[in-house]
Formats: sequence, C-alpha cells, structure tokens
Amino acid sequence: MRVAARAVKVEPGTAIVQVAETLVKRDKLVLELLVASTVPQLLIAFVAVALFWLGIGQDSGPWIAFATRSRHVLRATFARCRSKTSRRRYARS
Repeated sequence: MRVAARAVKVEPGTAIVQVAETLVKRDKLVLELLVASTVPQLLIAFVAVALFWLGIGQDSGPWIAFATRSRHVLRATFARCRSKTSRRRYARS
C-alpha cells in the first residue's frame, strides 16, 4: 500500500490528510498509461517508416539505373586493365 500525507490548516489548528491506494491499483494505472502512450508512438513510427520507404522507392529508379551502368563500366574497365597487365607480364617472360 502506498500512502501520501499532507498537512492542511483548519480553523482550530492543523490536520493531517492521508490518502492511500493499493500497489495493485497503482501498477494497473501505470500499465494503462504506458500502453496509452506507446500505441500512438508505434503508430507514428510505422507511418514514418512507410512514408520513408515509399519515398525511397519512388526516387531510387534513377539511382538504380546509374548503379547498374556504373557497375558495367567498372567491370569493363577492370577487365581491360587486367588483360593489359597480363599481356605485359607474359611479354617480359
């Protein structure tokens, strides 16, 4: 049990007011508050991720094309370099 006390001034003097509640009731209230605040946060996070994903999907078309072209160009360049170095290596032997 949790008890809160406070002194209150009354006409003849001072009175102490005590209020108590069970820990079970308090824990239940804490859980309700936690769920009530977590659900909207999760919903907002889900919507933000979905919007981000859609935004990336809409704008990634040109980047994917660029990356594909770059990969082909790099492979061709490395293949040419490899063939030139192998020719030089065999020419020296």
